[in-house]
Amino acid sequence: MEQDLFFRESYDTTNLVCDRGVDKNIGVYMLSWDTNPYYYYGGSIDLIGRRQQHFRSLRNDYHRNFILSRIYFKYGLPNFTILEYCDKSQVDIIEQKYLDYTGGDKNNVNICPTVTGKGRIIRQETRDKLSKSLSNRVVSDETRARISESQKGEKNHQYGKNPSQATRDKMSKSASSRVASNETRAKISESLKGENHYLYGKHLPQATKDKISKKNSGGNSPSAKKVIDLTNGKIYNCAKDVLLDFQINYNTLKAKLNGTIKKNETPYRYLDKMIFKN
Repeated sequence: MEQDLFFRESYDTTNLVCDRGVDKNIGVYMLSWDTNPYYYYGGSIDLIGRRQQHFRSLRNDYHRNFILSRIYFKYGLPNFTILEYCDKSQVDIIEQKYLDYTGGDKNNVNICPTVTGKGRIIRQETRDKLSKSLSNRVVSDETRARISESQKGEKNHQYGKNPSQATRDKMSKSASSRVASNETRAKISESLKGENHYLYGKHLPQATKDKISKKNSGGNSPSAKKVIDLTNGKIYNCAKDVLLDFQINYNTLKAKLNGTIKKNETPYRYLDKMIFKN
């Protein structure tokens, strides 16, 4: 690539405003070395601060561009060369021009091919660090309360929005067809075992247990099966409700309904089995 095609100017902070009125602290720059062919393009509305930021993060080994860091450890600090001064609104446009011009050049060490951040390459080591840092993060009750408050009422991003029925159907269809792989299921199961479970070490007060028990008792239980009386067609929400009208031991009735006791002389049958037979 012919670098001479680009206009360059040595970094001079003594006169930050050009005669044409363009701020000389705003523009597009290039990092390069005299001892190797690598280069990096960037744009900033504060060129002085950006130069210091690059050099400081390289020296202290926390620069977000890992390729620049590797080159620095081998060759030292790069040259900071200003390519163009421009108006604040033109920084991204001009920087993208240089990125497009050098697209595909192996000596260009910009991680992302666009100034918007799309297409950025994140190495596996960085992904693992992010995953580990997020998995160990514990959100305090105070933070949870602030998040909750920020999402209430008109502050919620869905406030006042009513999805159409067509949209609701699409969302429902999309969610119903989503099937988790066995590997994903195993990961979820493992993540909720023992101390990892969000209820680990928590004990519900007796009042709460009583409320849950009452809510799920009888026909309110998610596992409750409806029972039908074949003599009059009356439908009960569960087997326990039958005991209000028929004097029989509960366990005996359950055994007859389930078929454990083959001879069922009672008029009661599970409704779902009757529907299935029909």
